[in-house]
Amino acid sequence: MPVLFVPAANAVQLPNISCRQYEENINHLYRIIPKQLTPEQKCAVIPDKCGQSWLLFNPDGMEIYYYKSRCYMELAIKTGNRKMCNQVKQRRSIFLDGSYFSLKSCLSEIQRSKN
Repeated sequence: MPVLFVPAANAVQLPNISCRQYEENINHLYRIIPKQLTPEQKCAVIPDKCGQSWLLFNPDGMEIYYYKSRCYMELAIKTGNRKMCNQVKQRRSIFLDGSYFSLKSCLSEIQRSKN
């Protein structure tokens, strides 16, 4: 007999946010992301392919990145949760360096913060 998944009564419905909505509200995310979400849920609602680019004056490795990857990496470092680093995806470009926001860098930053 198959087991059916039944959401809990207090389960929070995650909003579906477009990249355009996210970028238009980047300084006012409270308008589009419900405040009752956990920090991890807040990262999860960020569109996958939405991000920053051409940040030429940023430090090495931070010239291009995905918003979702930055969110998960900051949360992973803050909490020391190495599993969250699996959600950090490096954004690649021929001309720009996005290597800071990567699985390898995330794990390295957590290790460094413990020392």
